[in-house]
Amino acid sequence: MRVKKGGRALTVEERAKVLAVYPKWLARLAEFATETCLSEGDLLRLIDDMIDRKFRVVVPEGGRMKTESEQASPLTDRALEILDEIKREKRSGAVGANVNGLIFTRDDGRPITRSMISDAIQKAVREAGVKKYRIHDYRNTALTDRARQGVNVDIAMKASGHSSVQMHKRYLDLQREDIAKAFGLLQDGNTAKERKKVESQVADFTNGEGRCPVVPLVFKTSLGAVRSPEGSTPSLLRQRYAKSSSTRDC
Repeated sequence: MRVKKGGRALTVEERAKVLAVYPKWLARLAEFATETCLSEGDLLRLIDDMIDRKFRVVVPEGGRMKTESEQASPLTDRALEILDEIKREKRSGAVGANVNGLIFTRDDGRPITRSMISDAIQKAVREAGVKKYRIHDYRNTALTDRARQGVNVDIAMKASGHSSVQMHKRYLDLQREDIAKAFGLLQDGNTAKERKKVESQVADFTNGEGRCPVVPLVFKTSLGAVRSPEGSTPSLLRQRYAKSSSTRDC
């Protein structure tokens, strides 16, 4: 279910691997991109006047640099932490001030260039051993994360600066396991063996074959992940397909 155009989303594992080998300036840029869904051009021109701390949003001046579409990205806790870290380092002199007030800069205050980002990412791909990607793929990553979190599509489009649903969908990189999780078939805590089994069952079932998958449920509690002794077919899936065909036993 990879998108055919528009790049790809980085997995959680890939993000951790590349962050571990990034220089600090790129690590901050990548995290901020994932948190806010800002594109490369808007990240590199970001100044304090575009940060609305009162309403916790980032609003690129004049709209997105690429399309001029209005964008109001969420200023998440982690995004705010990154901004505060940079501000403290500039005050202490650890990072030089930029004459144009740019937030993301090199340590000496000079602007970060697109070629710097591209070269650093290519190096990270080799060192971390991950599939090729671009800085723009962090937009795919952010939008896919929001889809998984259930963010309303209109809100997600406003936050990403997309003016059409068609363009917005090009950035989504949802996988088979996302379908299973949406129907309650997979949860954090399921084993890799269970996940693989359920993904196969979901593929068969959605293609009109096999039975509704039954997997051990995992509940999050204050004591950690608690697994049920028996499997359960989620009611949502059962209700949806109960009347679909007498040949299916859900």
